[in-house]
Amino acid sequence: MKNPKIYIVLPLLDYREHLVTDFLTKNNFLLNLSDVKIFLKTTEKIIINHSKIISYAEPDKSIYDAWNQSVTQLNIIQKGQPYFVAFCGIDDVLNEQFLSNAQLKLASDIDILFGDIVVNVNNKLKYKHANPNSTMLTSSKNKSWDIYHPGMVMSSKLFNEFSFDIDYSLAADFKFFTEISNRLNLKTCHLRFSQAVININGISNQPNARKIYFSELRRIERECDIDVTGFNWAIENLKLKILKSPIGGFVRNIYWAMK
Repeated sequence: MKNPKIYIVLPLLDYREHLVTDFLTKNNFLLNLSDVKIFLKTTEKIIINHSKIISYAEPDKSIYDAWNQSVTQLNIIQKGQPYFVAFCGIDDVLNEQFLSNAQLKLASDIDILFGDIVVNVNNKLKYKHANPNSTMLTSSKNKSWDIYHPGMVMSSKLFNEFSFDIDYSLAADFKFFTEISNRLNLKTCHLRFSQAVININGISNQPNARKIYFSELRRIERECDIDVTGFNWAIENLKLKILKSPIGGFVRNIYWAMK
């Protein structure tokens, strides 16, 4: 494949112009990187006059619904031609080195290209290595959750058969990876660059959200006949109780600072 297109899918469930401005300021290199475009998914029609930004408006029920809609629209734009997609959040800061090196690798027949991640804990950046030997993207029944999806680059052909299950609130991405790895012999590539800087204070790390996330992981274990490895339910429930306590936020920040 020569010079494949990469679309950075950026869903905005609640559009605010300053959020887009902030994202473009922090990720300005995207506007100058060849064969990379930003796909801005909104629920209300907006006008952005820039050749590198595509905006698409349609009501959606969740971020996963927005992701599915984005891929459907990109298939129309690409007219059946293959491309790659990376999903990220409005407060993520992508890594130019990662994407530049990814473009060089994507000329070969790769399904998923992933890197490491940087976590922002109270304005202190903590580098976290992905596991290049992770079972998350293999046919193993024991699935480890040690690869990070923000900024991960995925082939459009994966979405010809699969989509994100919108019955899930927080773990549809894990279910998606479980389903494709169980049914496809995925060709993956790991780059020793950070994909993105993500904020630890995101919605999925809030105590109430974590409770939903744990419940959905157990549901995936039942529905997909897998086991989530490196995940002790008793310990996770104890951690959840601590997070919901008055000192929960303080404890969480110390935990991430020590990682």
